Amino acid sequence: RQIAIAAESEGLTFVSERVNSASDFRAAANGLAARGVETFLAPNDSLSVQGLPILAGVAATHGIPLYHSDPTGILEGATVAAGFFRWYDQGLDVGTLVVARLAGMHGRTDRRGTG
Repeated sequence: RQIAIAAESEGLTFVSERVNSASDFRAAANGLAARGVETFLAPNDSLSVQGLPILAGVAATHGIPLYHSDPTGILEGATVAAGFFRWYDQGLDVGTLVVARLAGMHGRTDRRGTG
């Protein structure tokens, strides 16, 4: 819920898909890609870590950047992975990267899109 609140405060539309097992990732990711999402953001939880290679494959197929909130996400195919050892700070770091990427895609020069 906090990711959705942060995204909406930046003027972004947040869309999510529920998965119950790692095998659900492919269908969920392809569904999101078909809806035109501009980025994937995978949280650092046990289920997301299991599905990260699948999500990375779908992201690569569709040319969608994949952000992961743990540096080891790069090893599984994330486009950008950032963080350190503090969960809250990792979330802020990855959120900042996502906002910068999306703002840049839309010609904005600052994170609020006003510059």
